[in-house]
Amino acid sequence: MYDLHAPYVTSLINLKASQIIRRPGFSRSDREDIEQTLLMDLHQRLRNFNPNKGDIKRFIWHTIERCAASIVRHRDAQMRDPRREECSLNEVVRDDDEREVFRSETQPEIAKDTTRQAQLAIDIRIVINQLPGELRDVCQRWLDRLTTNPSGRQPNVSEQIVEQLCKAFKDAGLDEYLSG
Repeated sequence: MYDLHAPYVTSLINLKASQIIRRPGFSRSDREDIEQTLLMDLHQRLRNFNPNKGDIKRFIWHTIERCAASIVRHRDAQMRDPRREECSLNEVVRDDDEREVFRSETQPEIAKDTTRQAQLAIDIRIVINQLPGELRDVCQRWLDRLTTNPSGRQPNVSEQIVEQLCKAFKDAGLDEYLSG
C-alpha cells in the first residue's frame, strides 16, 4: 500500500485544495474539508490500483484530479439550485391569499417544507439501511422503480415482503407515508 503521507501525495493534495478554494463558491475555511475529502477518496481508491497496469503516481494524480472535479461540480450544482436565488427579504410580494407581505413572512413555510423533505429522505435511508440484505435490495429496487415509473407496484414482490417492508416503516414512525 502506498504511503498517503508521502511528500508527493501531500503536496498534490495541498496544491489541488489551493486551486479549488480560489474558485467562486469556496473559501479558505473549506480547505481542510477539501483536503480531507481528497485524501479519503484516494485512500478508498488505492485498493483498485494495479501496478501491472500503470504507475502509482499517475494513478494518484488522476484520482485526485477526478475527485477535485467532482467537488467543484457538486458545489457548482448547489450554487445553481433555484432555491438559492438571492433576493431581499424586505421585498413586497403577494402571498397565497394575494395579500401584500414582506418576502421574509413567506420564507419559514418554504424552509420548513424543505427541511421536512430532507429529514424524511434521511429517515427513509436509515430504515432501508437497517433492513436485512435481501429485503433491503427489494426495497431499493422498488423505490428505484417508483421514481422512474410511479404508476404501480414492483412486479414479483410477494405480499409477505410488502408486509415486512410496511412493518419496518411503521416501526420507524413513517406509516403516514405508506399508501394503501
